[in-house]
Amino acid sequence: MAYGAVIAAAGLSSRMGEFKPLLRIRDKTMIATLVGGLRAAGVDEILVVTGHNAERLEAHLAELGVDFLRNADYAHTQMFESICLGLRGLRRPCERVFVTPGDVPLVQPETLREMQRRKAAVVRPVYGGRQGHPVLLSAEAVTQVLAYGGPDGLRGALRQLYDKTERVEVPDEGVLLDVDTPEEFQMMLRRETERENLRLMAEAQEVGA
Repeated sequence: MAYGAVIAAAGLSSRMGEFKPLLRIRDKTMIATLVGGLRAAGVDEILVVTGHNAERLEAHLAELGVDFLRNADYAHTQMFESICLGLRGLRRPCERVFVTPGDVPLVQPETLREMQRRKAAVVRPVYGGRQGHPVLLSAEAVTQVLAYGGPDGLRGALRQLYDKTERVEVPDEGVLLDVDTPEEFQMMLRRETERENLRLMAEAQEVGA
């Protein structure tokens, strides 16, 4: 099955005060971490919709094998417009497409693979009773999202697909950890440090067993 992904990364990062996609989490930027997670889950085609600081972001990702599409009107449009631009701009047909903002980098590849195992037209990850990102859309769902002209952007488009949506409970807080402010970014760094420490402890226990 051919999987694609659209990453919306055109925003101004105005509440953060810094350019969010290039903030660093350990040894990688947020956007490179997100791309790496998608690749690890077998996503073939990744399209990043750029806007603010487009040239800088595209240069940063140039060696990661992703495609780019610019939202020239990024300063006056919402994320949904970037998502639709990306869905229309995928170079080849994909049977299913992940859709995500560029500031949700800590989703684990196993979470993505668990979503891929589900067959619903729309698959959404849930952690602690809250829906997160990314969203996985079938080709049929993509068509319906692109045809949506109502309020509330992507949320409104997904609301019309409620009966075709499967919500998957996952043990991955990363589906909820987005970043809009410096405080949220610091919290994300703490969560990632905690998770990495737990991973290292588990590896050490396996070696000692």
